[in-house]
Amino acid sequence: GAAGRGRGDFGGKQPGSWVEAKCRIFAKAGVDGGIPSPSSDDPLSPVMYVDPGEDIQKAIDRAAATATVSGNGGRSGGVVLLRNGVHVLRKPIRMASGVVLRGESRERARVSVDMHCRSNRSNRGSEKKGRNLDSKQQEQQEGLGSSAAFEFGREVTRAGLEHLTVCYDGAHAGASPLDKPSFHSRYGHKCFVNNPHGQDDLYVCGVVIHGRQNWLDDCCVLRMGTNPIVLHAGSRHNTIRNVLVDRCYNKGAGGNGYFDVRGESNLIVNCTVRRIRHFVLQLQARYNVVFGNRFEVDVNFHQRDGGSNLIENNNISIPCWHSWGPFATGGGRDGHQP
Repeated sequence: GAAGRGRGDFGGKQPGSWVEAKCRIFAKAGVDGGIPSPSSDDPLSPVMYVDPGEDIQKAIDRAAATATVSGNGGRSGGVVLLRNGVHVLRKPIRMASGVVLRGESRERARVSVDMHCRSNRSNRGSEKKGRNLDSKQQEQQEGLGSSAAFEFGREVTRAGLEHLTVCYDGAHAGASPLDKPSFHSRYGHKCFVNNPHGQDDLYVCGVVIHGRQNWLDDCCVLRMGTNPIVLHAGSRHNTIRNVLVDRCYNKGAGGNGYFDVRGESNLIVNCTVRRIRHFVLQLQARYNVVFGNRFEVDVNFHQRDGGSNLIENNNISIPCWHSWGPFATGGGRDGHQP
Protein backbone atom coordinates (compact mmCIF):
# COMPACT_ATOMS: atom_id res chain seq x y z
CA GLY A 1 0.00 0.00 0.00
CA ALA A 2 0.89 3.68 0.03
CA ALA A 3 2.35 3.35 3.51
CA GLY A 4 4.91 0.89 2.20
CA ARG A 5 6.11 2.97 -0.72
CA GLY A 6 9.66 4.22 -0.57
CA ARG A 7 11.94 6.48 -2.53
CA GLY A 8 12.12 5.31 -6.12
CA ASP A 9 8.85 3.37 -6.04
CA PHE A 10 6.25 4.24 -8.64
CA GLY A 11 3.81 6.62 -6.97
CA GLY A 12 6.07 7.14 -3.98
CA LYS A 13 6.23 10.61 -2.44
CA GLN A 14 9.54 12.44 -2.79
CA PRO A 15 8.80 16.02 -1.75
CA GLY A 16 11.40 18.45 -2.95
CA SER A 17 13.45 15.72 -4.60
CA TRP A 18 15.58 16.37 -7.65
CA VAL A 19 13.38 13.88 -9.52
CA GLU A 20 10.24 15.95 -9.00
CA ALA A 21 12.09 19.15 -9.80
CA LYS A 22 13.32 17.76 -13.10
CA CYS A 23 9.92 16.29 -13.97
CA ARG A 24 8.42 19.75 -13.60
CA ILE A 25 11.03 21.07 -16.01
CA PHE A 26 10.51 18.22 -18.49
CA ALA A 27 6.75 18.85 -18.47
CA LYS A 28 7.41 22.32 -19.89
CA ALA A 29 9.48 21.14 -22.87
CA GLY A 30 8.40 22.24 -26.32
CA VAL A 31 6.26 25.13 -27.47
CA ASP A 32 4.28 26.68 -24.63
CA GLY A 33 0.67 25.54 -24.96
CA GLY A 34 1.55 23.18 -27.81
CA ILE A 35 1.69 23.70 -31.56
CA PRO A 36 -1.28 25.79 -32.69
CA SER A 37 -3.69 23.91 -34.94
CA PRO A 38 -4.53 25.37 -38.37
CA SER A 39 -8.04 26.05 -37.09
CA SER A 40 -6.56 28.52 -34.60
CA ASP A 41 -5.27 30.80 -37.37
CA ASP A 42 -6.75 34.27 -37.24
CA PRO A 43 -9.55 34.12 -39.86
CA LEU A 44 -8.93 37.77 -40.69
CA SER A 45 -5.23 37.31 -41.36
CA PRO A 46 -4.09 37.25 -44.98
CA VAL A 47 -2.76 34.01 -46.37
CA MET A 48 0.00 34.26 -48.96
CA TYR A 49 -0.24 31.57 -51.64
CA VAL A 50 2.98 30.49 -53.33
CA ASP A 51 2.97 28.52 -56.56
CA PRO A 52 6.04 26.62 -57.79
CA GLY A 53 8.50 29.11 -59.25
CA GLU A 54 7.35 32.01 -57.07
CA ASP A 55 9.49 33.64 -54.36
CA ILE A 56 9.00 31.94 -50.98
CA GLN A 57 11.13 34.47 -49.09
CA LYS A 58 9.16 37.41 -50.46
CA ALA A 59 5.90 35.79 -49.33
CA ILE A 60 7.31 35.17 -45.84
CA ASP A 61 8.47 38.77 -45.57
CA ARG A 62 5.06 40.06 -46.65
CA ALA A 63 3.31 37.78 -44.18
CA ALA A 64 5.67 38.93 -41.42
CA ALA A 65 4.57 42.50 -41.99
CA THR A 66 1.03 41.54 -40.96
CA ALA A 67 1.85 38.99 -38.27
CA THR A 68 1.74 39.80 -34.57
CA VAL A 69 3.22 37.96 -31.62
CA SER A 70 1.73 38.93 -28.27
CA GLY A 71 3.61 39.17 -25.01
CA ASN A 72 2.16 35.88 -23.79
CA GLY A 73 3.43 34.04 -26.85
CA GLY A 74 0.23 34.13 -28.89
CA ARG A 75 0.45 34.42 -32.65
CA SER A 76 -1.88 36.10 -35.11
CA GLY A 77 -1.63 36.06 -38.87
CA GLY A 78 1.18 35.32 -41.21
CA VAL A 79 0.34 32.07 -43.02
CA VAL A 80 2.19 31.21 -46.23
CA LEU A 81 0.67 28.29 -48.12
CA LEU A 82 2.88 26.36 -50.54
CA ARG A 83 0.85 24.97 -53.39
CA ASN A 84 1.47 21.36 -54.34
CA GLY A 85 4.37 20.94 -56.71
CA VAL A 86 8.15 21.32 -56.69
CA HIS A 87 9.53 24.58 -55.27
CA VAL A 88 13.23 24.90 -56.14
CA LEU A 89 15.32 26.61 -53.46
CA ARG A 90 18.69 28.10 -54.43
CA LYS A 91 19.29 30.32 -51.41
CA PRO A 92 18.48 30.03 -47.68
CA ILE A 93 15.02 30.90 -46.40
CA ARG A 94 15.02 33.10 -43.29
CA MET A 95 11.93 32.42 -41.21
CA ALA A 96 10.14 35.31 -39.48
CA SER A 97 8.34 35.60 -36.16
CA GLY A 98 4.65 34.75 -36.28
CA VAL A 99 4.83 33.21 -39.76
CA VAL A 100 3.89 29.62 -40.61
CA LEU A 101 5.07 28.11 -43.89
CA ARG A 102 2.55 25.36 -44.61
CA GLY A 103 2.34 22.95 -47.53
CA GLU A 104 -0.93 21.93 -49.11
CA SER A 105 0.09 18.34 -48.41
CA ARG A 106 3.14 16.73 -46.86
CA GLU A 107 4.00 14.51 -49.84
CA ARG A 108 3.08 16.81 -52.73
CA ALA A 109 4.29 20.21 -51.52
CA ARG A 110 7.99 19.63 -52.09
CA VAL A 111 10.93 22.00 -51.54
CA SER A 112 13.84 20.91 -53.72
CA VAL A 113 17.06 22.33 -52.24
CA ASP A 114 19.65 23.09 -54.93
CA MET A 115 22.28 24.89 -52.83
CA HIS A 116 25.98 24.27 -52.37
CA CYS A 117 28.40 25.05 -49.55
CA ARG A 118 31.96 23.97 -48.82
CA SER A 119 32.83 23.48 -45.16
CA ASN A 120 34.79 26.42 -43.73
CA ARG A 121 36.09 24.39 -40.79
CA SER A 122 39.80 23.72 -41.09
CA ASN A 123 39.52 20.94 -38.52
CA ARG A 124 36.75 18.97 -40.16
CA GLY A 125 36.87 15.39 -38.96
CA SER A 126 38.97 16.08 -35.86
CA GLU A 127 37.44 16.18 -32.40
CA LYS A 128 40.84 16.37 -30.73
CA LYS A 129 41.33 19.97 -31.80
CA GLY A 130 38.09 20.98 -30.10
CA ARG A 131 39.00 19.91 -26.59
CA ASN A 132 40.50 23.23 -25.53
CA LEU A 133 37.88 25.47 -27.13
CA ASP A 134 35.36 27.50 -25.16
CA SER A 135 31.65 26.86 -25.70
CA LYS A 136 31.27 29.54 -28.38
CA GLN A 137 34.26 28.25 -30.33
CA GLN A 138 33.01 24.70 -29.89
CA GLU A 139 29.68 25.65 -31.41
CA GLN A 140 31.47 27.21 -34.34
CA GLN A 141 33.47 24.02 -34.80
CA GLU A 142 30.48 21.70 -34.74
CA GLY A 143 28.02 22.54 -37.47
CA LEU A 144 28.50 26.20 -38.36
CA GLY A 145 30.61 25.31 -41.38
CA SER A 146 27.41 24.68 -43.30
CA SER A 147 24.60 26.51 -44.99
CA ALA A 148 20.93 25.78 -44.28
CA ALA A 149 17.79 25.57 -46.38
CA PHE A 150 15.61 27.01 -43.58
CA GLU A 151 16.95 29.06 -40.70
CA PHE A 152 15.10 30.33 -37.64
CA GLY A 153 17.29 33.17 -36.31
CA ARG A 154 17.86 33.90 -32.63
CA GLU A 155 15.13 36.53 -32.59
CA VAL A 156 12.53 34.36 -34.35
CA THR A 157 9.63 33.10 -32.24
CA ARG A 158 6.23 31.45 -32.87
CA ALA A 159 7.13 30.45 -36.42
CA GLY A 160 6.73 27.03 -37.99
CA LEU A 161 7.14 24.68 -40.93
CA GLU A 162 4.18 22.35 -41.52
CA HIS A 163 2.97 19.66 -43.94
CA LEU A 164 5.75 19.74 -46.51
CA THR A 165 8.80 17.83 -47.75
CA VAL A 166 12.31 19.28 -47.85
CA CYS A 167 14.69 17.30 -50.05
CA TYR A 168 18.29 18.05 -51.07
CA ASP A 169 18.82 17.74 -54.82
CA GLY A 170 22.21 19.46 -55.18
CA ALA A 171 24.37 16.37 -55.69
CA HIS A 172 25.71 15.31 -59.07
CA ALA A 173 23.13 13.70 -61.31
CA GLY A 174 22.55 10.11 -60.29
CA ALA A 175 24.57 10.38 -57.05
CA SER A 176 22.79 9.06 -53.97
CA PRO A 177 23.83 9.06 -50.31
CA LEU A 178 26.07 6.13 -49.40
CA ASP A 179 24.12 3.72 -47.21
CA LYS A 180 22.86 0.14 -47.33
CA PRO A 181 19.47 -0.94 -48.68
CA SER A 182 18.93 -3.75 -46.18
CA PHE A 183 18.67 -3.64 -42.39
CA HIS A 184 20.85 -6.76 -42.34
CA SER A 185 23.65 -5.54 -44.64
CA ARG A 186 27.16 -5.68 -43.22
CA TYR A 187 28.96 -2.62 -41.89
CA GLY A 188 30.71 -0.58 -44.56
CA HIS A 189 33.02 2.28 -43.58
CA LYS A 190 32.34 4.05 -46.87
CA CYS A 191 28.84 4.86 -45.62
CA PHE A 192 30.32 7.17 -42.97
CA VAL A 193 32.53 9.53 -44.95
CA ASN A 194 32.48 13.16 -46.02
CA ASN A 195 32.55 14.41 -49.61
CA PRO A 196 30.91 11.31 -51.10
CA HIS A 197 31.39 10.76 -54.81
CA GLY A 198 34.23 13.32 -54.61
CA GLN A 199 31.80 16.24 -54.21
CA ASP A 200 32.96 18.70 -51.53
CA ASP A 201 30.16 21.29 -51.66
CA LEU A 202 27.30 19.34 -50.07
CA TYR A 203 27.54 20.94 -46.59
CA VAL A 204 23.91 22.06 -46.59
CA CYS A 205 21.65 21.48 -43.57
CA GLY A 206 17.90 21.14 -43.70
CA VAL A 207 16.38 23.12 -40.81
CA VAL A 208 18.45 25.11 -38.30
CA ILE A 209 16.73 26.69 -35.28
CA HIS A 210 18.42 29.27 -33.06
CA GLY A 211 15.27 30.85 -31.62
CA ARG A 212 12.51 29.99 -29.16
CA GLN A 213 8.93 28.74 -29.33
CA ASN A 214 9.11 27.49 -32.93
CA TRP A 215 8.09 24.20 -34.48
CA LEU A 216 8.49 21.70 -37.30
CA ASP A 217 5.39 19.55 -37.69
CA ASP A 218 4.31 16.77 -40.06
CA CYS A 219 7.23 17.21 -42.46
CA CYS A 220 9.81 15.09 -44.27
CA VAL A 221 13.48 16.09 -44.34
CA LEU A 222 15.14 13.86 -46.88
CA ARG A 223 18.60 13.24 -48.32
CA MET A 224 20.18 16.41 -46.93
CA GLY A 225 23.77 17.39 -47.67
CA THR A 226 24.71 17.15 -43.99
CA ASN A 227 22.74 17.69 -40.74
CA PRO A 228 18.99 17.37 -41.43
CA ILE A 229 17.92 19.25 -38.26
CA VAL A 230 19.92 21.40 -35.83
CA LEU A 231 18.61 22.91 -32.59
CA HIS A 232 21.42 25.30 -31.72
CA ALA A 233 22.71 26.24 -28.27
CA GLY A 234 20.39 29.22 -27.88
CA SER A 235 17.26 27.31 -28.87
CA ARG A 236 14.56 26.95 -26.22
CA HIS A 237 11.07 25.42 -26.12
CA ASN A 238 10.89 24.34 -29.76
CA THR A 239 8.90 21.29 -30.90
CA ILE A 240 9.84 18.79 -33.61
CA ARG A 241 6.80 16.54 -34.12
CA ASN A 242 5.71 13.90 -36.65
CA VAL A 243 8.81 14.39 -38.79
CA LEU A 244 10.51 11.83 -41.03
CA VAL A 245 14.29 12.28 -41.32
CA ASP A 246 15.88 9.93 -43.84
CA ARG A 247 19.39 9.88 -45.35
CA CYS A 248 22.12 12.46 -45.87
CA TYR A 249 25.27 12.69 -47.97
CA ASN A 250 28.00 13.78 -45.53
CA LYS A 251 28.10 11.30 -42.64
CA GLY A 252 31.80 11.50 -41.76
CA ALA A 253 33.45 12.76 -38.57
CA GLY A 254 33.46 16.39 -37.54
CA GLY A 255 29.79 17.06 -36.84
CA ASN A 256 28.15 15.81 -40.03
CA GLY A 257 25.05 13.73 -40.56
CA TYR A 258 23.48 14.67 -37.22
CA PHE A 259 20.00 15.29 -35.94
CA ASP A 260 21.72 17.77 -33.63
CA VAL A 261 20.16 18.86 -30.31
CA ARG A 262 22.05 21.48 -28.28
CA GLY A 263 19.51 23.79 -26.68
CA GLU A 264 17.20 23.53 -23.67
CA SER A 265 13.63 22.34 -23.12
CA ASN A 266 13.07 21.29 -26.72
CA LEU A 267 10.61 18.48 -27.49
CA ILE A 268 11.21 15.81 -30.14
CA VAL A 269 8.15 13.58 -30.38
CA ASN A 270 6.74 10.94 -32.74
CA CYS A 271 9.54 11.29 -35.29
CA THR A 272 11.29 8.67 -37.42
CA VAL A 273 15.04 9.05 -37.97
CA ARG A 274 16.86 6.79 -40.45
CA ARG A 275 20.17 6.43 -42.31
CA ILE A 276 22.11 9.37 -40.87
CA ARG A 277 25.16 9.30 -38.55
CA HIS A 278 23.71 10.08 -35.10
CA PHE A 279 20.84 11.55 -33.15
CA VAL A 280 23.00 13.77 -30.93
CA LEU A 281 22.64 15.64 -27.65
CA GLN A 282 25.71 17.82 -27.18
CA LEU A 283 27.29 21.15 -26.24
CA GLN A 284 25.33 21.81 -23.03
CA ALA A 285 22.03 20.35 -24.26
CA ARG A 286 19.79 19.88 -21.22
CA TYR A 287 16.15 19.50 -20.17
CA ASN A 288 15.24 18.27 -23.65
CA VAL A 289 12.53 15.60 -23.99
CA VAL A 290 12.86 12.88 -26.64
CA PHE A 291 9.66 10.83 -26.48
CA GLY A 292 7.85 8.26 -28.59
CA ASN A 293 10.19 8.29 -31.59
CA ARG A 294 11.49 5.55 -33.87
CA PHE A 295 15.26 5.65 -34.33
CA GLU A 296 17.23 3.54 -36.78
CA VAL A 297 20.37 5.35 -35.62
CA ASP A 298 22.03 5.60 -32.22
CA VAL A 299 21.10 8.16 -29.57
CA ASN A 300 24.51 9.70 -28.96
CA PHE A 301 25.44 11.70 -25.87
CA HIS A 302 28.15 13.71 -27.52
CA GLN A 303 30.76 16.16 -26.39
CA ARG A 304 29.93 18.31 -23.36
CA ASP A 305 26.22 17.56 -23.18
CA GLY A 306 24.55 19.27 -20.24
CA GLY A 307 22.87 16.18 -18.80
CA SER A 308 19.29 16.07 -17.47
CA ASN A 309 17.74 15.09 -20.81
CA LEU A 310 14.73 12.74 -20.82
CA ILE A 311 14.85 9.90 -23.38
CA GLU A 312 11.69 7.83 -22.94
CA ASN A 313 9.38 5.42 -24.77
CA ASN A 314 11.43 5.38 -27.99
CA ASN A 315 11.93 2.43 -30.33
CA ILE A 316 15.64 2.14 -31.24
CA SER A 317 16.43 -0.47 -33.90
CA ILE A 318 19.98 -0.35 -35.25
CA PRO A 319 20.76 -1.73 -38.73
CA CYS A 320 23.71 -4.11 -38.90
CA TRP A 321 25.61 -1.68 -41.13
CA HIS A 322 25.39 1.11 -38.52
CA SER A 323 28.37 0.50 -36.23
CA TRP A 324 27.16 2.22 -33.03
CA GLY A 325 24.96 0.64 -30.37
CA PRO A 326 21.50 2.00 -29.44
CA PHE A 327 23.05 4.44 -26.94
CA ALA A 328 26.53 5.75 -27.59
CA THR A 329 28.91 8.54 -26.68
CA GLY A 330 31.26 10.69 -28.73
CA GLY A 331 33.90 13.19 -27.74
CA GLY A 332 33.86 11.67 -24.26
CA ARG A 333 37.10 13.35 -23.28
CA ASP A 334 35.21 16.63 -23.33
CA GLY A 335 32.91 15.37 -20.58
CA HIS A 336 29.32 14.22 -20.14
CA GLN A 337 26.69 14.84 -17.49
CA PRO A 338 24.12 12.35 -16.14
